[in-house]
Amino acid sequence: MKICKYIILLGCVFSIPLWAQLEGWGEERQLTNNSVADITPDVDVIFDKLEVVWISDDSIMLAESWYDTTWTDTIKLNSDSLINNGNPSINRAIVWKAQDDSRFGIHYRESYPYPCTTLVRIASSDDTLGHPHISNFNLYSDNRAVVWEGWDGSDWEIYFKRGCWEGKADSIVWDSIIALTDNDYDDRYPSILAREWYDSLFHDSICVVWEMFDGNDYEIMCRIFNGESWDSILPLTDNSIADRFPCVSEEPWYGAGPITIIWQKWDGQDWEICMRSNEGGIWSPETLLTDNSVDDEKPVLEWGIVAGGASGLISGIMVWQRWDGQDYEIIARVRDGTLWDAEMQLSEEDSLDDINPRVSMSPPCVKKWGYFGICVVWEGDDGNDKEIYYRLGYHPGGRVEESVKCKTQNAKLEISPNPFIHSTTIKYCLPAKSEVSIEIYDIGGKKIKELAKGIKSAGEHTTYWKTDNISNGVYFCVFKSEKEQLVKKFVVIK
Repeated sequence: MKICKYIILLGCVFSIPLWAQLEGWGEERQLTNNSVADITPDVDVIFDKLEVVWISDDSIMLAESWYDTTWTDTIKLNSDSLINNGNPSINRAIVWKAQDDSRFGIHYRESYPYPCTTLVRIASSDDTLGHPHISNFNLYSDNRAVVWEGWDGSDWEIYFKRGCWEGKADSIVWDSIIALTDNDYDDRYPSILAREWYDSLFHDSICVVWEMFDGNDYEIMCRIFNGESWDSILPLTDNSIADRFPCVSEEPWYGAGPITIIWQKWDGQDWEICMRSNEGGIWSPETLLTDNSVDDEKPVLEWGIVAGGASGLISGIMVWQRWDGQDYEIIARVRDGTLWDAEMQLSEEDSLDDINPRVSMSPPCVKKWGYFGICVVWEGDDGNDKEIYYRLGYHPGGRVEESVKCKTQNAKLEISPNPFIHSTTIKYCLPAKSEVSIEIYDIGGKKIKELAKGIKSAGEHTTYWKTDNISNGVYFCVFKSEKEQLVKKFVVIK
């Protein structure tokens, strides 16, 4: 039996256990504390690992934390020959701009699960390059997509490059550079979303947004790769006021969810945050997310899946910096189901600036004192210089597993841990006596293992799977009883 036709069911059978609930925020923490300026951080939450990159005294630095218990010593990612390092972006890999031997470049290093692999220059020019942004095609993919801005001698243009994984670390094969714009205007500050999903075939699509100065004001532009070719450039705004610093993300429905773009808009008096979404190829009207008399700037948006909130599902978070008339603070709004919650201030109230926020959201991961699914980082002034700060969204009660109880007429299936390295436990519960089978399939639909088969009594049952001869990757557990069929996705990491 092929697994491909079950993949579309994942959204129906995927559930978030009680321990994953987002019930609060940790306190503000300081990641760096030194006598140099630490600025422009970015963050990536990957399973049980937290990674932060930033600029420190003209170097690109990386810090990692497993389970948020302790942080590793910081790692310098750039070679000593690189100068003017800046604009780091992280999403399973890291890109930044730098200069070497009078030439400008976009540089790349792998991050997870292959930290500190060989430094690669993926773009080089005699003219200035900057503001790269990287996107991974999905949580389990090793294919990369990168955009950046480049000066062509007369104005700024947007460029794109794609890398495909060849099966091991340091084996990303990069396609040729594609110019997404070629005009007489300044196109700057790109943001990219690359996504991949599977029904009967693999599909991928890419959305790139940026700001363009058209000679009068700034507008938000968009270009989409539809799996075969690039569509024409689409203006998402067309007015006589400034629209700047767009960010693109996707609602977490397995690669086929709505695309959402947020940006800052000048309303004639101050900066506000706006949003548009694309679902099924149809763009929604522009929505105003803030409406006040202060400046709301540089918004970023992240979608994920964390249980909790009044609706039972936290599906997204946006953060931005706000000038309140005295200093900048970091503000957030969480999407509770289909509605955005009220604003909350993440940075501590003081008279110093907190700016350049970034956020990452992932299915929650275990840590010593609970579970976290959201991390927000920013640069803050400690009175002497710039330092990196962060806060976690978490469930603070420690590990409280939800046991498998057959309180309903439906069977239940759990896999824990997930992801895992060597072995995992599969629990299932039957509301009534039934013939049962449990089989493991790989991403291509090939059956790898039959774990259980036969008649089982009503109640809770447990089986185990050791992966001694199984390679890294995504697998599917297919559970069948006489009345039901469930599919769970899991990941093996070695």
